[in-house]
Amino acid sequence: MAIHGTLASYGMHGGRRFSLIGIAVLFVGAVVLGGAYGAGLITFLGYETRSSTETKLYATDNGFEIGLNTLWLFEGQTYYVDYEATVERGQFRFGLFKLPLNLKDDTNSFRKVLRADGAGTATWRVTATGLYLAYFDADSEIGEREHEVDFTVTWGARF
Repeated sequence: MAIHGTLASYGMHGGRRFSLIGIAVLFVGAVVLGGAYGAGLITFLGYETRSSTETKLYATDNGFEIGLNTLWLFEGQTYYVDYEATVERGQFRFGLFKLPLNLKDDTNSFRKVLRADGAGTATWRVTATGLYLAYFDADSEIGEREHEVDFTVTWGARF
């Protein structure tokens, strides 16, 4: 039995119209957010909280993250990380490096390592406009196989 009439044609054409409106709304939203970021009105780029444990018998990694880890940063911006870490064993590492990664030249990168409890704000002045990758990681010390680290970070960039 074939379906004819208004409802059938609405289903075919109405769905397509809805998709185009959705795409247009997403595009306009992206342009507005991108413009606000470029103008310095938005500085917050992400938040993560994590609890990571690794022993000889088991490993657990629980947490929540929202935001961007791949960032377009402009020369002259200040990248910041507000952090709070509890390090029972191992280390908490975070940083930022310019893409593509150049292992011979680290002038466009930033990193910090905590081997004990700590809290504060770390900043780094962006030296070249481009694409950067931010990372936050709990890990064992070199030569060790165990860690127990809890951390919370907020990151962003401001002019």
